[in-house]
Amino acid sequence: MDEAKKNKTKKKKKKIVAEPIIGKFGLKLAELIVDYPNLQHLDLSSNNFYHLESKAIADALDQNHTMYGFHFGGNFGELNERMFLKVFEKSAE
Repeated sequence: MDEAKKNKTKKKKKKIVAEPIIGKFGLKLAELIVDYPNLQHLDLSSNNFYHLESKAIADALDQNHTMYGFHFGGNFGELNERMFLKVFEKSAE
């Protein structure tokens, strides 16, 4: 009977906790934009890029002279009238 009870008890599942990767993806993406200067269209909308990531992406885009379509809504920063990504200084909170 003890064996039956052991089989009936539910095994606790370990929670998988992902390490935070905030910032790493945006910085890697900035490297790719520089490494592949022939990119012509890129949609990065609603990816929750924060200040540091957005700044790195903006700096990378300054080096790209073939991009004709870029979307970045829903992230930290905005496109100006000339379609340049502008990232404002982070306000003190």
